[in-house]
Amino acid sequence: MPDKALKYALYFVLGLSLFCISQTDRSDSWQLMSCFGLAFAVYVVLVFGSARPINTKEILIVAVFLRLAVSFDFPNLSDDYIRFAFDGHVVLSGDNPYAVKPNQFVDKYGGLPKIMDHESRPGLSLNSPDYYSVYPPFSQLLFAISAWISVDSTLGFVLALRLLLLIFEVFLIVGIIQFLGKLKLSPIAVNVYAFNPLVCVEVIGNLHFEGVSLCCLVFALLLLWKRQDVAAGISWAAAISIKLIPIMFAPLLVGKVSVKRVVIVGSVCLLSVVGSSFWLFADGAIGNFGSSLELYFSTFEFNGSLYKLFREIGFWMVGWNTIATIGIISKWLLVLLAGWLVWRGRNKEMRHLFQDMLVLITSYYALASIVHPWYVIWVLVISVLNGYYFGALWSGLVVLSYINYGVESVTDLVWIGWFQYGGLYVFILGEILVKRRVIKMTYLSKPSFRLD
Repeated sequence: MPDKALKYALYFVLGLSLFCISQTDRSDSWQLMSCFGLAFAVYVVLVFGSARPINTKEILIVAVFLRLAVSFDFPNLSDDYIRFAFDGHVVLSGDNPYAVKPNQFVDKYGGLPKIMDHESRPGLSLNSPDYYSVYPPFSQLLFAISAWISVDSTLGFVLALRLLLLIFEVFLIVGIIQFLGKLKLSPIAVNVYAFNPLVCVEVIGNLHFEGVSLCCLVFALLLLWKRQDVAAGISWAAAISIKLIPIMFAPLLVGKVSVKRVVIVGSVCLLSVVGSSFWLFADGAIGNFGSSLELYFSTFEFNGSLYKLFREIGFWMVGWNTIATIGIISKWLLVLLAGWLVWRGRNKEMRHLFQDMLVLITSYYALASIVHPWYVIWVLVISVLNGYYFGALWSGLVVLSYINYGVESVTDLVWIGWFQYGGLYVFILGEILVKRRVIKMTYLSKPSFRLD
């Protein structure tokens, strides 16, 4: 079969497999894993085979097509969107999403908003009704816009939010392409992200905001390189106001750009975050937001790796779950790691910043007690910008964690953790220590892409 015909056939099969994933209940593990397996098999051929697309227009068209394939129904692997809809309606009602719990809203208004009727999904329920919202301010804005567009329709809310996320996805792909060119990496490496089944399913299908935050962060770094420091600070603040993850990358700028520029970017970012977070400073909401986050990270466990090892050591030493202590130790380990990266990171080339970011984000999720599949998208994007493929491998392995939903009660099956993380860490060692890529993707020439 000619490459062009093969390519179109692969697009169709990948789109069809993604559609099947979107129609499969997460409790049906065998069907879900079969569809994901087919999707990732086609993905590998498309990304690394001879039939891969090589021009930006084709990449964007196919990327949009694949994301539309998972857009025909409600999210099937996550019920978070119901809380998104609730928060959006709270904002439209003039209330503070960080000061009103869902059960308090019911007491105040005599019931949940009409948008919570779930239409054709009557079995769903609002998650964490006793928690204040943990979603940052820019997320709340997108929730409110989608709730306003949807006019009390749950499906309308989902479709409106998907459209917003799709726009950010297109800009993110364009941003990655720009960076790959500047870093002297093969531009077609963007396919690793653009065609990734996990990205399509989790960002567009299940409405998770990793793509939005990454888009803002990527453009913040592009603006930083162009020495547009004020705009870079605003874009970085937007990334933080969607997901808090970009906060950990900010210290890495020290030593890579001048002190003056660090102060400008940091000040603008801080002022922008504070200015967009007025909800957090009313009605004692900042304490509510912090307590809900702390409770989330010190109570829940799902699909952790090194965390589980530390937890078992804790059980052996003291006889109970030491999650709170492990959380504190992990935070300080990350602080020390970030400090060490800043101390040694005096090279002003952008690729060294990306290397430090990759070390930090990979360590963060290696130590985390909760590693939902969509969290890995951070590692995927940053590994692509470093010319590494372990993020792509992890995106394929992490979907195995959905098997945990196929049992009577959601739990962490031990063999899934061993298989997922055993294979991942061996692969990482192969890429880093042996300094060899699974598929050759090297710098075409010595890069000179400096931040300062």
